Amino acid sequence: MSNETTEKPFDRNDTQESDLQAINTAPPGPAQDPPLNVEEASRFTKNTKWAIVAFTAFVGLFSPLTANIYFPAIPAISQAFGKSTELINLTVTMYLVLQGVAPMLWGPVSDHLGRRPISAICLLILALSCVGLARVPTSDYWLLMLLRCLQATGSASTIAIGAGVVGDISTRAERAGFFGLFTMGPMIGPALGPVIGGLLSDHLGWRSIFWFLCISAAACFVIIILFQPETLLSIVEGPRYDKYYRIYHPIIPVFSQRRPPRNAAHLQKKKVPKNPFPLFLNLDIDFLLAISAVATAVYNGVIATISSLFVDTYPFLNETTVGLCFLSIGGGMAIGSIVNGRLLDMEYQRFKRKVELKRSATKEEKGDVKDIKQDESFPLEEARLRLVPVFAILLAGSCAGNGWCVQKRVHIAVPLILQFIVGYSSIGLMNGVSTLMIDLIPGQSSSITACNNLIRCTLSAVMCLTTSLHNLPKPTTNMPSVLFVLTSANKTLTGAQTGWYLPEAAHAYYTISQQATVDFAAPKGANPPVDEGSVRDYAHDEESVRFLNDPVVKEKLAKTKKISEVNVTDYDALYYVGGHGPVIDLPVDPDNINLIGQYWNAGKIVSAVCHGPAALVNVVDAAGKSIFAGRNATGFSDEEEEIAKKVQDIPFLLEDRVKKLGANYSKASEAWAPKVVVDGKLITGQNPASAKPIAEAILKALAAN
Repeated sequence: MSNETTEKPFDRNDTQESDLQAINTAPPGPAQDPPLNVEEASRFTKNTKWAIVAFTAFVGLFSPLTANIYFPAIPAISQAFGKSTELINLTVTMYLVLQGVAPMLWGPVSDHLGRRPISAICLLILALSCVGLARVPTSDYWLLMLLRCLQATGSASTIAIGAGVVGDISTRAERAGFFGLFTMGPMIGPALGPVIGGLLSDHLGWRSIFWFLCISAAACFVIIILFQPETLLSIVEGPRYDKYYRIYHPIIPVFSQRRPPRNAAHLQKKKVPKNPFPLFLNLDIDFLLAISAVATAVYNGVIATISSLFVDTYPFLNETTVGLCFLSIGGGMAIGSIVNGRLLDMEYQRFKRKVELKRSATKEEKGDVKDIKQDESFPLEEARLRLVPVFAILLAGSCAGNGWCVQKRVHIAVPLILQFIVGYSSIGLMNGVSTLMIDLIPGQSSSITACNNLIRCTLSAVMCLTTSLHNLPKPTTNMPSVLFVLTSANKTLTGAQTGWYLPEAAHAYYTISQQATVDFAAPKGANPPVDEGSVRDYAHDEESVRFLNDPVVKEKLAKTKKISEVNVTDYDALYYVGGHGPVIDLPVDPDNINLIGQYWNAGKIVSAVCHGPAALVNVVDAAGKSIFAGRNATGFSDEEEEIAKKVQDIPFLLEDRVKKLGANYSKASEAWAPKVVVDGKLITGQNPASAKPIAEAILKALAAN
């Protein structure tokens, strides 16, 4: 395939603005053309530019997407690898470190070796690392850590290289619009990632996340090889462009470009530094980097707290609907990327016209009307940053409003609207300063974006770490501890589904956990079955829904201890959750009988609600007597059992059994009304409505110890 099929005749205005300055300042000669017009200069048509930027924006999506798609799968990965959540979160920390550092390598390299080959290499690294992550053995935690670092090395650099592409093909007058479209990809990734990750993890397992990323990255790699042209002008004009034809030329040249002639002035251009760190010595750049980093950190701080705050504040949300909430701030980012980019271009043109009119009025008499786009004294900073204060005020106000609304539990629509404004204003602020940085140093667009990425990632990591530390539970050194004991039985005598009863666990948990630590135990350990009927019956109960979706509770249930592993010194109280399951397995479980006996004889609190007291019926004290003998107690009544039509599902009626064991049984005046009986260290509750009152009684007894 020859060059002639991919190149159009050269127009003297076809070049990049940074190169126009070199051409127009070259010594005049007899054959030299008049100065080039920057606004008309282009090696690509406008539509071609938009197509290139749109694809570059999609590639740039991989950096944040790869980071955030991982979050919903952390509990599942923790369970699969048998590691704590903290250790799995360490893989996230390492990813963030590499996400900040890797572009400092790949960005400058792409400024010298070209955008096309470096983009392809990064995507290939990403795809191969995702294959490894999808197949990593769950016994090799170290390999998971290593592959996540390799994954970050490949994905994180796509933003810096993409910004270089935008800088290569755009002029100042159109750069903000292109940059707005480009940043839409990287900035909506944090919003889309949890949605996609949650759906894949829930329906196909956590490994499917990495297969999805692998297929997507591989598809982009193929598109780059087939279609993407090289945009770096120093490569296109240099000898390597033809010498390494297959590296720099697409196999299928759908994006035609007009190749400029080799002008001597081009060969005399200032050499682009390979080391990006001297850019930090530029005070103007430092100021812009600080503004961009603060805006990004605030945005990431909001993103990082949506899940935890919304689950707490709006307990009716589940994993899927919480993920969908991210679309609000992501939508603000997406719309803001397009709209604000156009606004910045319009502001630039409006400001330029005003300054041109002012200068033409003063210079017309002298015949010295100079093209303002070529004038070094043109106040570019003022033209680019005119809207930044507006976006900063919007960002601060919407963040404050979002926090207040969540704290006051305002209707969920209000914080979602405010999060949309957070996304819109933050991308507007970031686009303004990022575009200006590329305007100031167009020859190092990838390097300056890599520096921007390093500072933004560092400050964002500090912001997220501070938020996480603030949200950590208070030290629990002196807090009492309560063990919730659940059934492992999932079938009744008639074969009906059963398990532990949801509201009796949820209401008690959220009451007790405010003043004591809570763990779970069951005869068979991890993930004891919940009574599905209780899930349906309490689908509109806030605490029950919250309990099912609470990530802390999910982790505790996944790590439920076996009763045989519990030591009497580990907890200050036992609490037996009801449901028909406890009547099936706990009364005859030798480990359970032994556990209760140890706690009883140690003088510790033994409590149970609804059918939970069935777990105690075969326990005797040091004298060999039933712990019910001569004591006041309650439990699920025979009347309530008849109403529930479950008499045939269980081996005995609880009220009858505790009476036969010598208990002074009492119940509420009406069926289903709450009733709690406290007799020393024995605390019992009658039914689901008694869960919260019995939790309060347990806390009162613990406080008295």
